[in-house]
Amino acid sequence: MNDEYPVVVLDKNDNMSYKQFSASLSPSDVNKVITSQQLQNGMILSGAVVSQEDYGYIIDLGFSKVNAFLSKKYVPDDVIYQPGRLLRLRIEKITSDRRTIQLSVYKNVRNPEVRDLTADLPLHCLIPGFKFNLMVNRVSFL
Repeated sequence: MNDEYPVVVLDKNDNMSYKQFSASLSPSDVNKVITSQQLQNGMILSGAVVSQEDYGYIIDLGFSKVNAFLSKKYVPDDVIYQPGRLLRLRIEKITSDRRTIQLSVYKNVRNPEVRDLTADLPLHCLIPGFKFNLMVNRVSFL
């Protein structure tokens, strides 16, 4: 809870009586503007846990033919990530063929002096392709 996730607007529908938009948290949508050839050490990306392995986690970054791994050495001992869990990740190392990426968990430290320009953004300003952060405060099941 209270984690911030990047979100990308996929579609917008402006009716006279209501405004509606669809957005995605999926790494394949959020990371769509980047190609695997543009990946560099130190980049921050969104990823989803695919599975837990003996030495860490297999992560989906949304790039085809790219394997991403989060080593347990970058995860606190008391934390276990379940498949589907979204994470902010930092690229630690990329192989020369750009097919295997080693990751660490990125903790966003917010500077209270910096104002988030999207905080007061009206809904009508959200257009397809617009990317913003979403904070999850509560999860409920219908």
